[in-house]
Amino acid sequence: MELTKIGKLLTTPIEELKYHELQQLIEILEVAIEKIAEALAELQKEFAAIFPSVKVGSDVAPSKDEE
Repeated sequence: MELTKIGKLLTTPIEELKYHELQQLIEILEVAIEKIAEALAELQKEFAAIFPSVKVGSDVAPSKDEE
């Protein structure tokens, strides 16, 4: 899909989109979510390699109970 078409779908108010345009927007957003999840997983792997003692997904700062 052309970038200009994607840009139009992302910037047009939802109320103004036709059904097939909404379907296209949903597909675009689903792909974007997948790409973000892949990038996040890669960053978590890199973080774990650099800081092996820190559990990925845990808070880096100590909680109030640990202080």
